[in-house]
Amino acid sequence: MYLMQNLVVLSALILSLISAVSDIRTAKVRNETFIAGVLLGVTMNSAIGGWQGAGFSLLGLILPILIFLPLSSNNFSIFGFRGIKIIGMGDVKLFGYIGALVCYPNIFVIIFLTYIFGAIYSVILMLHHRILIERIKYFFSWMGGYFKNAGKHEYVSTKQIKFAPFVFLAVSAYYLNHYFF
Repeated sequence: MYLMQNLVVLSALILSLISAVSDIRTAKVRNETFIAGVLLGVTMNSAIGGWQGAGFSLLGLILPILIFLPLSSNNFSIFGFRGIKIIGMGDVKLFGYIGALVCYPNIFVIIFLTYIFGAIYSVILMLHHRILIERIKYFFSWMGGYFKNAGKHEYVSTKQIKFAPFVFLAVSAYYLNHYFF
C-alpha cells in the first residue's frame, strides 16, 4: 500500500513536470499526458482504496473540469453568461488528471497553491514592467463590463502566462509539505 501511494506521488510529479515542459515549449498540455494521468490516477487509487479510492479519484478528475470549463471557452454559456477564456483548455486537462492522481478534496489544495504561485509571479512581472496599477484598473473595468453586458465583454490580456509550471510547483509544494512537515 505504501509503495502504491509513493507511485501516485511520483506519477503526479513526473506528469506535471512533463506538462510544464510541454507548456513552456509548445503552449500545449498533451492529450497523451492527460490520458496517462487519468488512467494511472484511477487505477492506483482504486488499488489503494477500492471503490472509495476510485470514487475520490473520479471526483478529483471531474470537479476541476466542471469548474474550469466555463473559464476556458468563449463558446460556453450558462444562465446567459458566456465563458470568459481566461485559462486554456490544456489547463483544464491538467487540473483534471492531477485531480485523478491526488483525489478529491486534495485537488483543491493544488488549485489554490497553483493560483498563489501564479499570482506572485504575475505581480512580480507587472511590477517589473511597471503596469500593475494599469492592469488592476483594467480588471475592475472589465468585471463591471462583464456583468453589465451579461458576459459578452471579452477580457484582453497583454501577456499569456504558462500555467503548467505553477501546477508543477503546487504539486511539489503539496507533497513536500505532506511528507516533510
